[in-house]
Amino acid sequence: MMYGNGFNQLADRRRDFDGLCGGGFTMGGIGMLIGGLLFIGFLVLITILIVALVRRGSMHHTGMHSTPSDVANNSSINNAAIANSLAILNERYAKGEINQDEYLGKKADLIK
Repeated sequence: MMYGNGFNQLADRRRDFDGLCGGGFTMGGIGMLIGGLLFIGFLVLITILIVALVRRGSMHHTGMHSTPSDVANNSSINNAAIANSLAILNERYAKGEINQDEYLGKKADLIK
Protein backbone atom coordinates (compact mmCIF):
# COMPACT_ATOMS: atom_id res chain seq x y z
CA MET A 1 0.00 0.00 0.00
CA MET A 2 1.28 3.40 -0.94
CA TYR A 3 1.53 6.17 1.61
CA GLY A 4 1.48 9.70 0.19
CA ASN A 5 1.91 10.79 -3.36
CA GLY A 6 4.68 10.12 -5.86
CA PHE A 7 6.56 13.30 -4.92
CA ASN A 8 7.03 12.07 -1.37
CA GLN A 9 8.42 8.79 -2.65
CA LEU A 10 10.95 10.67 -4.79
CA ALA A 11 11.95 12.80 -1.81
CA ASP A 12 12.42 9.63 0.28
CA ARG A 13 14.61 8.08 -2.41
CA ARG A 14 16.67 11.29 -2.66
CA ARG A 15 17.15 11.33 1.11
CA ASP A 16 18.32 7.69 1.03
CA PHE A 17 20.74 8.46 -1.82
CA ASP A 18 22.13 11.50 0.03
CA GLY A 19 22.71 9.31 3.06
CA LEU A 20 24.74 6.88 0.98
CA CYS A 21 26.84 9.65 -0.57
CA GLY A 22 27.80 11.39 2.63
CA GLY A 23 24.98 13.81 3.17
CA GLY A 24 24.71 15.22 -0.33
CA PHE A 25 28.41 16.00 -0.76
CA THR A 26 29.34 15.28 -4.35
CA MET A 27 32.48 15.69 -6.43
CA GLY A 28 31.42 19.17 -7.57
CA GLY A 29 33.94 21.15 -5.51
CA ILE A 30 36.82 18.72 -5.88
CA GLY A 31 36.04 18.12 -9.53
CA MET A 32 36.08 21.83 -10.25
CA LEU A 33 39.45 22.14 -8.49
CA ILE A 34 40.96 19.25 -10.43
CA GLY A 35 39.51 20.58 -13.69
CA GLY A 36 40.94 24.04 -13.00
CA LEU A 37 44.37 22.62 -12.25
CA LEU A 38 44.31 20.53 -15.42
CA PHE A 39 43.33 23.60 -17.44
CA ILE A 40 46.18 25.66 -15.95
CA GLY A 41 48.59 22.79 -16.67
CA PHE A 42 47.36 22.69 -20.25
CA LEU A 43 47.95 26.43 -20.65
CA VAL A 44 51.47 26.11 -19.21
CA LEU A 45 52.22 23.25 -21.60
CA ILE A 46 51.00 25.26 -24.60
CA THR A 47 53.11 28.26 -23.48
CA ILE A 48 56.23 26.09 -23.14
CA LEU A 49 55.69 24.63 -26.61
CA ILE A 50 55.25 28.07 -28.18
CA VAL A 51 58.40 29.39 -26.50
CA ALA A 52 60.38 26.33 -27.62
CA LEU A 53 59.19 26.73 -31.21
CA VAL A 54 60.02 30.44 -31.25
CA ARG A 55 63.51 29.81 -29.86
CA ARG A 56 64.09 27.00 -32.33
CA GLY A 57 63.00 29.23 -35.20
CA SER A 58 65.23 32.12 -34.14
CA MET A 59 68.25 29.80 -33.79
CA HIS A 60 67.48 28.33 -37.20
CA HIS A 61 67.50 31.75 -38.84
CA THR A 62 70.81 32.79 -37.30
CA GLY A 63 72.48 29.46 -37.89
CA MET A 64 73.58 27.71 -41.03
CA HIS A 65 71.56 29.69 -43.58
CA SER A 66 73.72 32.81 -43.53
CA THR A 67 73.87 35.15 -46.49
CA PRO A 68 77.02 37.15 -47.34
CA SER A 69 75.45 40.27 -45.83
CA ASP A 70 74.78 38.32 -42.60
CA VAL A 71 78.44 37.32 -42.46
CA ALA A 72 79.51 40.94 -43.04
CA ASN A 73 77.14 42.13 -40.30
CA ASN A 74 78.47 39.49 -37.92
CA SER A 75 82.09 40.46 -38.61
CA SER A 76 81.29 44.14 -37.97
CA ILE A 77 79.60 43.13 -34.72
CA ASN A 78 82.67 41.08 -33.79
CA ASN A 79 84.95 44.04 -34.60
CA ALA A 80 82.83 46.29 -32.41
CA ALA A 81 82.93 43.74 -29.58
CA ILE A 82 86.72 43.47 -29.86
CA ALA A 83 87.08 47.26 -29.84
CA ASN A 84 84.85 47.47 -26.77
CA SER A 85 86.85 44.71 -25.06
CA LEU A 86 90.11 46.49 -25.82
CA ALA A 87 88.74 49.74 -24.39
CA ILE A 88 87.78 47.94 -21.17
CA LEU A 89 91.19 46.26 -21.07
CA ASN A 90 92.97 49.62 -21.54
CA GLU A 91 90.86 51.14 -18.78
CA ARG A 92 91.66 48.31 -16.36
CA TYR A 93 95.36 48.64 -17.13
CA ALA A 94 95.23 52.41 -16.66
CA LYS A 95 93.52 51.98 -13.27
CA GLY A 96 96.18 49.50 -12.21
CA GLU A 97 93.77 46.59 -11.84
CA ILE A 98 96.03 44.38 -14.00
CA ASN A 99 99.78 44.39 -14.54
CA GLN A 100 101.64 44.76 -17.83
CA ASP A 101 102.05 41.01 -18.42
CA GLU A 102 98.32 40.38 -17.97
CA TYR A 103 97.52 43.38 -20.19
CA LEU A 104 99.77 42.23 -23.02
CA GLY A 105 98.55 38.62 -22.79
CA LYS A 106 94.88 39.57 -22.86
CA LYS A 107 95.46 42.07 -25.66
CA ALA A 108 97.17 39.40 -27.75
CA ASP A 109 94.23 37.04 -27.13
CA LEU A 110 91.74 39.66 -28.27
CA ILE A 111 93.62 40.61 -31.43
CA LYS A 112 94.00 37.02 -32.68
